[in-house]
Amino acid sequence: MIPNSEIQQIEYYPDASLDEYFEGMTGKVITAEFTLNNHPYIALDGGPYFRFDEAISLALNCEGQDETDYY
Repeated sequence: MIPNSEIQQIEYYPDASLDEYFEGMTGKVITAEFTLNNHPYIALDGGPYFRFDEAISLALNCEGQDETDYY
């Protein structure tokens, strides 16, 4: 176990009857929010149309436009 790490929230795919995109995904994890050594992360399942590969996305939460412009 990694110190200072925990799962904050897990969201599951909704019922497949809501949209054809969700077919076969009911009950599977769509997003998970967690921390690893006090660093927050969000994992997102892109669904059956996107396969696992080496690509990642990074996001930076900013307090406002000035901070966004700075980064």
